[in-house]
Amino acid sequence: MLATVNGCRIFFERMGLKGLTTILTLHSPGGSVDSRYVKTIFRPFCDDYQVVVFDLRGCGRSEDVGSPSFAQLSADAEMLRKKLRLGQVIVAGISCPRVHSEIPGECQRPHPVVDGSGAY
Repeated sequence: MLATVNGCRIFFERMGLKGLTTILTLHSPGGSVDSRYVKTIFRPFCDDYQVVVFDLRGCGRSEDVGSPSFAQLSADAEMLRKKLRLGQVIVAGISCPRVHSEIPGECQRPHPVVDGSGAY
């Protein structure tokens, strides 16, 4: 499905059952990683959670609008959360924890967020 988020058409997909706690998944910007890869990683969680995967702007099946910063990607994730009326979510992702740790709003974040260079 597509949703217009901050002036950009963003591809997203829901897995699992509505009404369950939601995991909003993210991937690193650029490169060859998109929601198709993330979907395979988070599919096992669908029995216990609703999982929402989406392609960041400029990735996969989302539009390539502008040159997104981490702040823009975080704002897109927050706006998608609001548009889909997800309420409080668990934010989880792969490859780029800085994006994951900057999402505002009603998001539960496991702490600390760690990548190859250390903890944030």
